[in-house]
Amino acid sequence: MSDIDVVEVRQALRLVAKDVEIPRDLAARVRHGGRRRVRRRRVAAIGGVLAVTLAGVAGITNLAERPAPAPETLGDQLMSQPTRGDLAGDKQYLREVLSTYVETRDQTPLAGLGVTEHPVGPAHVAWAGNTPAGPAAAVVQRTKVPSKSARGGPGSGQIGGDTGVLIKFIGTAPSGRPEAVGTDYFGHHNYKGNSLAFLVGRDRSVLVVLDVGAALDFSTRRTYTTTTISRIDWAPLRFADGAAVLTVSPQRGRYSVAVREHNSGDYVGVGNLTDPAEQPGDRGLDWSTPPNDKSPVAQPARFPVNGADPSLADCWHECAGADTYRKLLGSGAPPGLEPQANLAVAQDWIAYGKTPSGSLFIACDLRVGSDPTRSMIVIEGKSGQPTTLYGPPVERSSPLPVLIELPDQEGWLVARKNARLEYRVGAHDWVDAGKNASLLSAEATAVRVDGTEVGLR
Repeated sequence: MSDIDVVEVRQALRLVAKDVEIPRDLAARVRHGGRRRVRRRRVAAIGGVLAVTLAGVAGITNLAERPAPAPETLGDQLMSQPTRGDLAGDKQYLREVLSTYVETRDQTPLAGLGVTEHPVGPAHVAWAGNTPAGPAAAVVQRTKVPSKSARGGPGSGQIGGDTGVLIKFIGTAPSGRPEAVGTDYFGHHNYKGNSLAFLVGRDRSVLVVLDVGAALDFSTRRTYTTTTISRIDWAPLRFADGAAVLTVSPQRGRYSVAVREHNSGDYVGVGNLTDPAEQPGDRGLDWSTPPNDKSPVAQPARFPVNGADPSLADCWHECAGADTYRKLLGSGAPPGLEPQANLAVAQDWIAYGKTPSGSLFIACDLRVGSDPTRSMIVIEGKSGQPTTLYGPPVERSSPLPVLIELPDQEGWLVARKNARLEYRVGAHDWVDAGKNASLLSAEATAVRVDGTEVGLR
């Protein structure tokens, strides 16, 4: 299994698994589902080699004189440093934090990878400090990932045999006691974690980012235009005594915050997002077809538009014609999104067909992280990259929740499941536009949805 496959397994487990074995074909099924794949990358090493000297070990002579190798991962770096933060000397709090760590070590979907099963050596509090939301901490511990022969489960040895560092993030519960808020794992080979940030507080409005010697920036929101999804509010983090601590807008249930290396570098993981329950998805339009005898999972409703082959809707994962549309959709995935954004595409509906000029297009629902669901359309580029357009947040109660104007006077894409559609130009008669979805003439001035008129101008 390649590094990319392992990352796909990790993301899939974060979203849908808890305490499960890894199926051999999970990576293939993730690809088949059309999710955008991203490679999780570590923060680059900063400041040169970190020289550490091993303490003497009973029964081994001269070991204290041998320098240890440079840390291979950020987890190694955190393990090798003394506890930092203004609560580093509070022995009672550190005991409570370590007790919480032991009690909750297995309470993470990452347990399905086996990374919590075999701790090696004692746990270490890397940072402990006061925040506006109460005390918080980060605990690290070396763990052994069991080999296939040790666990015996199918596919369980694909990552196995390595020693890495588990990290658990601790906040303060409403009761005042420490609570675990997220987990990650720093592996040495195939499996590379990079969560150095976490959110605490009842509404998750305090961001803590551990200091590993790298210059980092943070952002609190994504900005949407008709052609881009980006972040334009990046600001530098200021570290003190092992961490940056700052108040942000409440993140509970939305998680729009992000951290990255300074000046467009790699993203740093946010530890809370290892828990799928922390990323509730917007319901969208609920147009998908429920599971049935043919499909064990829900399938998006599929609408052929402007003369497209309707039979493709019934063989979306098998037919060659549908494969062309699927590839087009993949090429229009939003670029540059943070790895933990939890991109959801084509969950509720898909409309496909040709524009009046003959270009293929595919449209669907789009959700980034826990942001509101929007519409997206990807139009084939005859001599270059496809054109991708993003609509405003959809309104479930709107008579016409999907309304996208195509560029170059190619018309209007409209959609509402099971609705009869009509349009007209100016004061002319209404023209039948079919059912579910339609590509209307660029001259259209109004559309009627089951008798309800919606203006286009």
